[in-house]
Amino acid sequence: MPKLRKLRLATFDEAIAEIERLRSGPYERGGVWSLTQICDHLGNTIDAGLNATLQPLYPWVVRATVMRVVFETLLFTEYMPSGAPAPAEIQPTCGGEYDPALIDRCLQMLAIVRDRTEPIPPSPLVTGMTLDKWKKLQRIHLAHHLAFLKPSEPG
Repeated sequence: MPKLRKLRLATFDEAIAEIERLRSGPYERGGVWSLTQICDHLGNTIDAGLNATLQPLYPWVVRATVMRVVFETLLFTEYMPSGAPAPAEIQPTCGGEYDPALIDRCLQMLAIVRDRTEPIPPSPLVTGMTLDKWKKLQRIHLAHHLAFLKPSEPG
């Protein structure tokens, strides 16, 4: 099991600062993805949520019952377990090499989410998703992935 650091991101500005800190490097990986791969995945996920590019992942009855309970529990605990497969459309497309453009895209997407006030399209995961709940979910998702990267101690 990869070693995770404890990370909580209360705001998108904190998330942006954490990505910038990791980008300035070096960092140690506790998982398989690099910062570029994580940023690619996070940018793809946010884009999909803002533009409704994913088809529903479960039948409506599952999104309204089982996934609703899972979602509300995740928001309450602010904990996202590892290992859940993500749809191919939001997987990283890069090979893991450093790509500043993908990191910049993620940072731009975070600024868009931070400043967004209009509702989001229906979620492919769960019914009843509000903008505020979606933003909290994104911060939990960000913390989940960024917790696998630990800034190296100077030295």
